[in-house]
Parts: sequence; structure tokens; C-alpha cells
Amino acid sequence: MSSWRRLLTIMTVVLAMCFFTGPVRADEAEPEKSPRHRAGAFITGGASYDGSSDYDFYSINPFWGVFLSDPGPGRVWSTEFALEGFYNRYVDDFSSNYELGFSPTFRFHYGFEESWSPYLEASVGILYTDLDTPEQGTEVNYDVHVGGGLNFRIRQDLYLTAGYRLRHISNAGMSDRNKGIDYNQLIFGLSYYY
Repeated sequence: MSSWRRLLTIMTVVLAMCFFTGPVRADEAEPEKSPRHRAGAFITGGASYDGSSDYDFYSINPFWGVFLSDPGPGRVWSTEFALEGFYNRYVDDFSSNYELGFSPTFRFHYGFEESWSPYLEASVGILYTDLDTPEQGTEVNYDVHVGGGLNFRIRQDLYLTAGYRLRHISNAGMSDRNKGIDYNQLIFGLSYYY
């Protein structure tokens, strides 16, 4: 028998086996889980630490997240993808200035459904600011942050969060002025888990 006939025979047998074995009955199949979600807001405060001026701000950051992997129960790692908006208002010498932006964020939780759980996060986003500084040459900038913190479960579906972020904004070379500004940022939040 030639090689192409042998291949055709094998493919026919495999397809016939798939066709005649039939689907798995519903009572034998694994139950399908719908993804878990989280919605909430962070209240944050930040201070720059390496610019030619001190830039301090406070902000409100609403977010909505979906867990890409099962968050529990037990001490297991789970991944959350969150869409986070932010409105930052500067204080002191720059009190009339603000930032408005959007930052897709990945959070990596360990034991999220437990009474407390640590997490790590990373994000890259985009923002508009009217802050005119020696470090920034454009109104459109990029927002990059990494951080971590703790979630505290206060009810079956309600969490408090406390964390830290190292934040950098920069225009990514769209202007000759592109030193960027780095911030230490503390975050506190409340979220609903469903």
C-alpha cells in the first residue's frame, strides 16, 4: 500500500472513532465555571521623588476586573485583568493641574478567596495632563506602574485593599523634554467580588 493510502486510511479510522464514540454526557462532563469579577475603586496619594520640583497628587481610580484563572479556594496563584481609570489632582504649587487616564492592569493574587491575600501588579496606560513641567514636553503621556499589596476579605463578596505602587509617567520620546516623573504611590480601596 502506498504511503498516501496508508495516511488516508489512518485519518479515516481516527475520524470514524471520533464520530462514533459520541459526545460526553452532561453528568460526566466537568461543570463549566463562569469567570469571577471584581469592581471597585482605589483612593491614592502620590509624591514624586526625582524631579526638579515636588509633584504631589491624590486620585480616585475606579476599576473593573475579571479573573483569568480560578481565584480559589486555597492558597493558589490567580491572575486578574483589570481596566482601571484614574483622575489625579495635583496639590500645593500645582493645585490647578490634573491627569486623566486609563491603565489596563494585570494583578497576580495568592490565595484571593482567603481572609487576607498578597498581590503583585503591573500596568501600562495612557494619560492626558495639563501639568506643564520641565520634565514633560507633551500633554499626552504614558503611565507605567508596578506594585503590590494586601487584600483583606471583610465579607464573602467585599474586600479592602492596601498597597504601594512605583509609578512613572513619560511621553516616550514624543518631545525633546522627556525626563519623566517618578512617584511613590499609596493606594487604599474597596471592591465588590462577584
